[in-house]
Amino acid sequence: MAELFAYSGKVETIFDLIGDRENDITKSIAWAFAKCPRLLERVIEKLIHVNVDADDVVIRYQEFEKDKGITDLEITDNQKFYMIIEAKRGWTLPGEPQLKLYSERTGFINSPAKVKAIVSMSECTEEYAKKRLPEIPMNTVLHLPWMVICNLAEELRIKSAGKQNYILGELV
Repeated sequence: MAELFAYSGKVETIFDLIGDRENDITKSIAWAFAKCPRLLERVIEKLIHVNVDADDVVIRYQEFEKDKGITDLEITDNQKFYMIIEAKRGWTLPGEPQLKLYSERTGFINSPAKVKAIVSMSECTEEYAKKRLPEIPMNTVLHLPWMVICNLAEELRIKSAGKQNYILGELV
């Protein structure tokens, strides 16, 4: 089989074509969430303990709101839950000004969802992030390590077949 290289690196998975910068990783995860409904449902369940049907969920990537910044991901069913996810590469966490800005977004405030959360996503462990993430008054701030997504994808891959199995394997 021929070898494929992009940007001076060997391409091992389809996601390597997208890249490995922060936004590239977030895009890959958003795609996997959209194409592998059980992964999306499991991540939501793990983070906020809400059971949802992925068919009812909307995922927005890089959503802009004037004077409120650009969110990496907004995931909601507009009934049970609404999450804003801020992704960081490495052991970096978002600061208080950025998370506060997101907590003031119109869609987030006006959503009738019962559970709302602002989520940091990075390589940091949950324990590390818990001690260092800022508190945003009247908002739930959580952390989702990249590794948790990888572990869930690997677990679900064993139980899936076809296209979803392929996507989960490439994501991992």
